[in-house]
Amino acid sequence: MTDRFISEKDLDEVKKRRQEEWQKVRKPTDPEEVPEEEIDNRPLYDRLKEVRDRKQAEYEEEHRFRNMIRGLDSDECDFLSEVESLRAKQDLEKNKEEKALLSEIDRAQARRNVEENGPSVSDLRIKPIGGVAPKENKQAAILRMAVKRKSDIGMDRCVEKRPLLSAMSETVAFPSAFKIIDVLPGMADYASSNNSNSGSNYDSDSDSSSDLPILPMLIPSENDRNKQS
Repeated sequence: MTDRFISEKDLDEVKKRRQEEWQKVRKPTDPEEVPEEEIDNRPLYDRLKEVRDRKQAEYEEEHRFRNMIRGLDSDECDFLSEVESLRAKQDLEKNKEEKALLSEIDRAQARRNVEENGPSVSDLRIKPIGGVAPKENKQAAILRMAVKRKSDIGMDRCVEKRPLLSAMSETVAFPSAFKIIDVLPGMADYASSNNSNSGSNYDSDSDSSSDLPILPMLIPSENDRNKQS
């Protein structure tokens, strides 16, 4: 069993240790010797009650702010939920506008790139794979050959008709508006008498000469009359 009694030697050691600690923290105005401990002569019940009350006060002070918070009623909850939904809607619209703006910028950039570095019309043509020419439609080829052959035949016919038309235009004699009405008897043909080299006289020539025609007179034709009318 442990000894419940404290000897004087132990007390002296405790006192000596307290004195050393006091010398470390002592101020010039404090006494040199360590003050004696105050002895509490109260009953044990009072001392324990004091300790319990002090701990209860500390606990209440710690949880005092938690007790100040109260619950929200239904109206306040509805208001807060409405504000939250409105804020979420605004954020969603803002995100949509930003996405639309970014997409428009991307499309404008793509169009500018195509205009600056886009392929030409010849590059857009379908190129044969492996050096094989694309097959041509047979029906289109037949129609093209028929049209070409028909055009060649038409050109040949036009070429053949041109000399014929030119020859006909040269040989066709247009009707003249001058007509011989009658001849005068007894007038000699001076042209034939002048050209002849025979020794016959003027009387013999006049007897054998033919009658000369009367000077022509301009008589308008039916076509000319229609034009004048």
